[in-house]
Formats: sequence, structure tokens, C-alpha cells
Amino acid sequence: MGDSASYIWTALTGWIPPDRSYCYGYLVRWLAVWPHSFAPLLVTQALASGATAIMFALICSRFFEMSNRLSFVFGLLCALDPCQLVWERTS
Repeated sequence: MGDSASYIWTALTGWIPPDRSYCYGYLVRWLAVWPHSFAPLLVTQALASGATAIMFALICSRFFEMSNRLSFVFGLLCALDPCQLVWERTS
């Protein structure tokens, strides 16, 4: 069974897969199955994506001592990067 099917099955039944994380399945259960809507799940994923981009910009600024403007550009690029979006949607 693939990742998506495992997450859906975990969300619907509470089954814990032996070889995959069950955390996202429970997140889907709490944010999509119980409210009968995908909106809370999508909002949560969008907020997590924004937080990832902000954290990346902060890391660029504080640890690599880049200018605030350059850190902002890298954070924006992180938020818009297609690979980042694909990784967030498949994880």
C-alpha cells in the first residue's frame, strides 16, 4: 500500500502502519475527517509552508549573517520553489 493510501486508511480506521509514520494519518483524521471538510487541513498545510519559508529566511539571516533583504528573497524563493511544494504535499 502506498503512502497516501496508508494515511487515508489511518485517518479512517486508526490503523498504525508498521513501516510508515502514522502521525500524518491522524492529522488528516483530526483536520479533515472529523470536520467533514478539507479546508482545515489545507489551511494548516499552508500555514506550515509559510512557517517553513519564514524559518529558512531566519536561518539565512541569523546563522549565515545574510542581509535582511537577501534573507527575505531566499525565504520567498523557498515558498515558491516547486520542489518544496511537492515535498510538502507528498510528505
